[in-house]
Amino acid sequence: MHAEYYDWPVLRTVLKWFSVISIQPTSSRGAIRNIVTALESNKAIGLFPEGHISTDGEFAPLMRGFEKILKETGAEVVVVPFAINNMWGDLLSLAPRSIRKQQKFTLRRPVEIHFGTSMDSSAGRVEVAKAISQMLK
Repeated sequence: MHAEYYDWPVLRTVLKWFSVISIQPTSSRGAIRNIVTALESNKAIGLFPEGHISTDGEFAPLMRGFEKILKETGAEVVVVPFAINNMWGDLLSLAPRSIRKQQKFTLRRPVEIHFGTSMDSSAGRVEVAKAISQMLK
């Protein structure tokens, strides 16, 4: 999770309990090492390789840290692309206020999570991005 959010005192304790890894975008080396260690310990990692929350509702190019992690890990890793639909415009999204105001406030927003076909650890940004893009249609 982006360090800016991870470091909120109210969230930090809960996030540590769930083993969330803090990522500082300007210095991600430590986070990459922690992710590699978790993968080598047979842990499941949920990674958002865009590197940020969307500011325009569009799918952004994947960051290269995703490929670095796969290259550095000595474990056989299974990559499962996934996409989350219907988050743009939610009160917690980074949508402009004009778009958020158009949404009816509800605590039960219908969100969809789609999982793609698993890939091996040789998967690159291009093929993972293609799989995610197809799920966002």
